Amino acid sequence: MPTLTPSYLPPPATTAFPSPPCTFSNGTCPSGATRPLHTPTSPEQEVVAHRLDVPLARKRTLKIPFVKLETPAIQEDMAASLAVALLGHVLFLKSQVPFPIAQLARIPGASSASRAAKKRSDMINAFDELSSHLHTTFSALSTALARNPTHRSTDTVYLALVLGPTIGAAKARVVLALEGLEVKVWGMREDIEEALLASEGSRERHSDEDYSSDDGSEAADDSTHGGTEEDTDSDVGDAEESPPASEPPSPRSPSPSLEEPSRPSSPAPASSIKRPLRPSLSPNSSQSSSASRPHLAPKPERTHAEGQQALRAAERLLARTLVNAYAEGGGMAAELAPTQTHILLRAPRRFSHPTWLPRQNVCRSMDSMLRDFLVESGLDGALSTEGDGKPRRRGAAGVKTEGVLIGCQTIPENSISHSISPVPTTTTEASEEDELIWWAWDGKLIGFTEW
Repeated sequence: MPTLTPSYLPPPATTAFPSPPCTFSNGTCPSGATRPLHTPTSPEQEVVAHRLDVPLARKRTLKIPFVKLETPAIQEDMAASLAVALLGHVLFLKSQVPFPIAQLARIPGASSASRAAKKRSDMINAFDELSSHLHTTFSALSTALARNPTHRSTDTVYLALVLGPTIGAAKARVVLALEGLEVKVWGMREDIEEALLASEGSRERHSDEDYSSDDGSEAADDSTHGGTEEDTDSDVGDAEESPPASEPPSPRSPSPSLEEPSRPSSPAPASSIKRPLRPSLSPNSSQSSSASRPHLAPKPERTHAEGQQALRAAERLLARTLVNAYAEGGGMAAELAPTQTHILLRAPRRFSHPTWLPRQNVCRSMDSMLRDFLVESGLDGALSTEGDGKPRRRGAAGVKTEGVLIGCQTIPENSISHSISPVPTTTTEASEEDELIWWAWDGKLIGFTEW
């Protein structure tokens, strides 16, 4: 029977067969030897380990078309133009007009007195009236939001398009969510502080110019005075060198011209004493003073042509987004019978506009509709369940609320979720004025199919 002898070869490498992890949390093996904990070696394992170490951020998944504008905030003219553009698309997609709104006015009619021509004229006039009202509407809304003591620089507003004979009996609903509407008091200047600094700088420059003009005038007076003295001295010298040939020199009183140079010499010290101290006007001192004051460049103003170009670009982006959503199966196209389109706006009680009327009788139902829409569209990051874990109740059967989200640079796509603030419980006048209610436009948009 052969005898087994121990081998002196080194043990095989253990890289191919990783050692089992330690049983203790501190990395100590049962035998007492310590070894480092197992760490991932591949990049994929490192990424997985990093994801496990860092908690996942809570993001929202949007289920509605999203339009992102390359602007820091949405101004009132941009909001009005996009709202009008969306209304035109909705009217055409919901079969309320046979052609897009922009083409209705160019379509020739058989007779201007026909019923179809009258409906078309009423629709065009009402649409133009609403377009003009929306520009001042968003200005008034921005002002009403800015009156709130706790307002932010931007806010989120909602505009609802309800198609149906009444608001309660809706056949279709479309919500426009504007994230990042600029909040400011209409008519108030934004550069008040800059204007004050600029006015102070202009006053300093004017004072420096006055000082320089005073010194220049005094220097001119001194030079004129010195020239007069030189002329007088030269005249005296000529008189002394050329004595009169006909008459001998006789003692007489000195001429007045000899006394004039001595008269202005006496008040000169007084004027120099009364002269106030003025800052130095040398180039070095002016540069140092300008460097010490912060120079604020004037805010570049956008021209009218640039503004119109930006509005057209935003409208084209909205149209392209709606077309892409339709191609992906999430469009708004639907065959609806001609009906009335109601325009509603969620604004504070302090909101004031002559063409918008408060509709407190529909506030509860509209808030419920908006709350369900925020959850179903992904704008509200909360789960679609009630507080007790039961599923949230949906709206009326067969009526789906659609919508579009428009944001800006400061509002990313996966930003914080929307939520509807509860009605304030306090009874102060300020809280009542800041309560958000629904307002309805007092005009009428009635669809038609004949042309």
